Amino acid sequence: MWVVDELDYEGDDLRGLVAICRRDGQRHTVSLLDVSLTDPADPETAQLLAAYRRWAGTDPPPRRPRRRT
Repeated sequence: MWVVDELDYEGDDLRGLVAICRRDGQRHTVSLLDVSLTDPADPETAQLLAAYRRWAGTDPPPRRPRRRT
């Protein structure tokens, strides 16, 4: 599972806000628009992320990829 440690703006208007994430001891930076929440999600976090997506014109959120079985 990925964990979001912080949010930042790196000056790239096209990418917008970014999430600094970690997994298995490695850190990665991804566009906040590419972040999907796990269930159960904190309602306030979900509301803020949905509002940011609407503001950016990318609502609804991206679909989560299916895991291979």
